[in-house]
Amino acid sequence: MPKSILPLQFFVQRSSMERRDLTKSQAMRGFVFGSLIFFAVFASTAVPIPLYSTFQSQIGLTNADVSYTMLWYLCGVVLTLLLASRLSDAFGRRRVTFLTVALAIVGCLLFLQARDSFMVFAARFVQGVSAGLTMSAVSALVVDCISRYNLSLGSAMASCGSMVGIMMGSIGVGVLFGATHSTQAAFGVMAVILAVSACGLVFVPDPLAVRASKRSVLKVSVFIPHHAKRAFFIANCLYLATWVTGSFFQAFSSPLAVAELHSSSTLLAALVLSAAMAPSMIGGPLTARLTRKHALWVGIALLCASSVGMACTLAAHATAAFLGACALFSASMGITNSTSLRMLLVAVEPSQTSAIIGSVNLFAYLGCSVFSFLFGPMVGAWGYTGSLWLLAAVNGVLSVAVLAVARPLK
Repeated sequence: MPKSILPLQFFVQRSSMERRDLTKSQAMRGFVFGSLIFFAVFASTAVPIPLYSTFQSQIGLTNADVSYTMLWYLCGVVLTLLLASRLSDAFGRRRVTFLTVALAIVGCLLFLQARDSFMVFAARFVQGVSAGLTMSAVSALVVDCISRYNLSLGSAMASCGSMVGIMMGSIGVGVLFGATHSTQAAFGVMAVILAVSACGLVFVPDPLAVRASKRSVLKVSVFIPHHAKRAFFIANCLYLATWVTGSFFQAFSSPLAVAELHSSSTLLAALVLSAAMAPSMIGGPLTARLTRKHALWVGIALLCASSVGMACTLAAHATAAFLGACALFSASMGITNSTSLRMLLVAVEPSQTSAIIGSVNLFAYLGCSVFSFLFGPMVGAWGYTGSLWLLAAVNGVLSVAVLAVARPLK
């Protein structure tokens, strides 16, 4: 039993959990349908964000209420990762994945019935719970299915699937609402997409042959493996650096396009967000043939260079160059996060997959929560270009810390 490196943390007990031997066809089905669910759930969490101004006019949502929606969402995510990150170890990956999709649909239905701020808060909290389960159970489903054949694909989805899903949801609701001007249509269509994605679970075998006991998973568990604490530190630094910058674009891609790129086009705002999110999925597979240490160095170099590049090109109001720098940043996010997660997955037992993924995401979400409260004052004091320079400095400091720790690694 590994010893705690922090006295108040709880560690996952070794269990008799075993993965089922899947054929390549079964593994690919699990990866594909699990990934579609991953995208759909996080797309649903992005749907309400562009619609808050509409809710303000329709149900009297205030600016303070809008700021509280993020708090309720983050509470749902963090509490789920803290209390239920190992739920699928006992109840099965497929069952908890189905529960995840069901909760995402409930979140959409609550938004359909929203008549006051309380209903909006409840809907965002339910979406947060669904997102937390996705980061643990659905990530574990995807990794367990594909890891025997292509671990880099599984780690890329587990580390960057949320960003791609959020991008898809933001663009999708922008197009749909622009055509219909109906919040009912936006959430109704999203609920149908979620239901259709859940149908794919019929074709996915549960990758666990032997599960953990229910008693062992129903407790607070933050898993930091003592023998892989160096890799855990690296993963947390890189997740924090990339997720905080990604969260900045989620919040400010639209006003940034207006203020700095001198365009009121919703398409350009969508392109900025897409460039900062979508290429992350190809980053991991692109460097899969490199050693983990070399892939880490490439990703960190690209992260620092692209962070500076985004600030420089935005200051010059160079739209095409800025979009290119955003795409390079997104690729670096895919490389660094998937590589660091792969390092952890190789270091732990298969029975600890959901626990380690849940713990990494928990710390990343906690870090993003702190920074999200600073974004408003930061933009007010430094502007969008100054804020990107500040984020580039943060990324540089975290990168130096990672390189110092990663030197002994192979």
